[in-house]
Amino acid sequence: MRRFVPILACGTLAYASLFAQTNTAVPGMSQFTETAFGFSFWYPTAWKVMEKPVTDPTRDGWFPDARIVKELDITNPNADPEDHNNDQPPGVILEELLAPSGLTELGRSKSPSPVGMDERYFFDKKKQQWMYAQLTEAPNGAPPATYPANFPNKTIGGLPFFYGAVRGGAEMIVALDATRFLAISTMDYGGDYSHTYLAATVADTDPHAGQHASEQRQAQVIRQEAVKLRVIAQ
Repeated sequence: MRRFVPILACGTLAYASLFAQTNTAVPGMSQFTETAFGFSFWYPTAWKVMEKPVTDPTRDGWFPDARIVKELDITNPNADPEDHNNDQPPGVILEELLAPSGLTELGRSKSPSPVGMDERYFFDKKKQQWMYAQLTEAPNGAPPATYPANFPNKTIGGLPFFYGAVRGGAEMIVALDATRFLAISTMDYGGDYSHTYLAATVADTDPHAGQHASEQRQAQVIRQEAVKLRVIAQ
């Protein structure tokens, strides 16, 4: 079953020496860069980025055609697990996924409360476009179907990001390319949306990848994230 609880930092590894980090765009915010998998994101400077061991590369079957190669916990040390007002959100979980044939997520058949759908996102090389495959019947009775994917939202790096199959919108998926994906989920099962703010700041480390937003727009998005996470005032 999917977990959405604060994670203790036992057996974790700080990334101060392994990844380049800067703190220039917005006060109180830092950039985390993972050169091996090829992405970066922005997060509150006071939060901690740590690696967790990957005990199940398919996350108990939720990603049957993919492999989780790394999990990062971005945690807020000032969070109170009893604070249900989300004054200090606990943080997010980020999973790096390799999916050679596209990302399949079993949000219905693997869920203890199957109200969603099993679905797949993949890039059609012949059509040169992203496709969405609904693999199971929808809650409204719509049958399985495949059609061009609609990505109305893009990150500051020009990457598509969208809600995953986890119930309640507790997970965002960022497509770095046709085979590399990030699954970003909140640690707060009660409904914190820090995962959506962080996902919006993801960029590919390849300067030629995607259509990056202007520096002004990037700073604006990072500032919005900082305000929503109560790092700075409105």
